[in-house]
Amino acid sequence: MKSIVMLLMMVWVLPSSAQLFDESPDRKHRFTHVDLQKLRKEVLHELVKDDLIPNRRSQVFLFLKEDGIKLNREKLSRVLDEKYNALLEDYELGQGPNRLILINPDCVAVGDFWDESFSGKSEGRLSLPETKVAMAALE
Repeated sequence: MKSIVMLLMMVWVLPSSAQLFDESPDRKHRFTHVDLQKLRKEVLHELVKDDLIPNRRSQVFLFLKEDGIKLNREKLSRVLDEKYNALLEDYELGQGPNRLILINPDCVAVGDFWDESFSGKSEGRLSLPETKVAMAALE
């Protein structure tokens, strides 16, 4: 019993890569080709360079909306929107009403978030309830 508990604790704290909640309203995007670590590094580097976040440990929500990219619910200027659209074009992420890139010290995820569900690709510890609380705090 003790070894099972220890094994479960190890699985909980170890980073993982998973395809979560495979059912999506928009089935054409699976994001399986996205190199999440490359995406994280590139996006954080550019956001810091553009003085949009204070450092690489900042929590980032990039909403990929049809009417433009929003960083933590703030719409980017036209120039920055064009820059980040060009940057994200290589990842073929597209835009959508629930499309989001989430980056924090514990996780990087890209996909469609709605209610308590997620369809996309993640690496690290993605907690949907914590993510929902953080997103609600931005409103």
